[in-house]
Amino acid sequence: MKNGFDINVWLVVGVILSRATFGCAVDNIGTHMKMVDRNMPIPPVLVDQLFKWPSEEIILKQVPNSDPDVSLAKKQYKDWIDKVFDPLWLSNLDIEPLCLRGEFDGYDVIRQYWSKNDYKIEVSQTSKVFALKLSSVKGSTGRTAREKFEIARDICLHVFSKQGRYISSQGARISINNLSEKIVETSFCEESIQKKEKADAIICGAPSMAKKKEDADKNENHAQAKSIANSSNVKEGDEALGYWFKSVYWLNDGMSICIIFLKTEGVGARSDIGVGLPDFAISGGKKWFSH
Repeated sequence: MKNGFDINVWLVVGVILSRATFGCAVDNIGTHMKMVDRNMPIPPVLVDQLFKWPSEEIILKQVPNSDPDVSLAKKQYKDWIDKVFDPLWLSNLDIEPLCLRGEFDGYDVIRQYWSKNDYKIEVSQTSKVFALKLSSVKGSTGRTAREKFEIARDICLHVFSKQGRYISSQGARISINNLSEKIVETSFCEESIQKKEKADAIICGAPSMAKKKEDADKNENHAQAKSIANSSNVKEGDEALGYWFKSVYWLNDGMSICIIFLKTEGVGARSDIGVGLPDFAISGGKKWFSH
C-alpha cells in the first residue's frame, strides 16, 4: 500500500457530524461501519452503545468490584487489555473498571477510561466484543479525509501491542512480531474501502477479506515447510485468521477514533466461508457476570 492517500479509493461516509458533543456523532456509528462491510458480525446497535459512555444513573448501579459475580469477568477484561494495548498507552493509575450488569439490552459491560499521550481513552467490553475510543484532548483527530485516515492509521500503529501470539491446532505457541503493523495492513487496505463524497464526514474502514486471503496464501508454503520440520500439519496463516487482530474495524469522525472487534481466538473462531468471524447471533455474549 502506498503512503499517499487517494480520495478516489477511500470511503468518506456521507454524514455531516454534529460538533456539539461526540455523543451526538456516534448515534449511527454502527450503521456507518455496516456501510463499509455489510458482513460485519457485530450488530450496529451494539456498536453504537459501546461507544457511548453510560449516564450517571447507570453508573450508580454498577456491581462493586469486590463482588464475586464479576471476579472472572474482570480477570478476562484485564487479560484483553494487556493483550491488545502497547504498554506505553496504559494508565499509570490504578483505576477500577465499571462493572455494569445488563447495562443495555441485557448486555453485561465492563468499562474504563484514562488519559494518556494527549488522548482520553475509553475501553468498553462485553464477553464477546472489545470497543476502544480515543478522543484527542487537543480537540481534533483530523479535519480533512486525508488527515482522518492518516491519524487513525498512526494511532493503530502505536496503540496496539507490537507483539502477539496465537496457538496452533497442534497447541504450539506461535509468536507474531510487529503486530500493530499487521493490523494496519489488514484494516487499512484498499479492497475494504469504497468512495462516498463528503468533505467533512466520517471516514471508516474494515478488515479486508482480500488481504486475509493473501495472508493465508502467502503463509501456506511457510507453514508447509515448517510442518515438515516439526512433523505437524499446521497452516499458520489460516489459523491466525481466526484471531481478533485480523478483524479490526475503525472509524474517525474528526473528534474521536473508534476501534472495535470480536474477542476471537483460535481455531473454530472462523466462519463457514473460511475466513472472517462467526455470526454474532450464534456467539451471543449478553451474560458475562455470574448471576
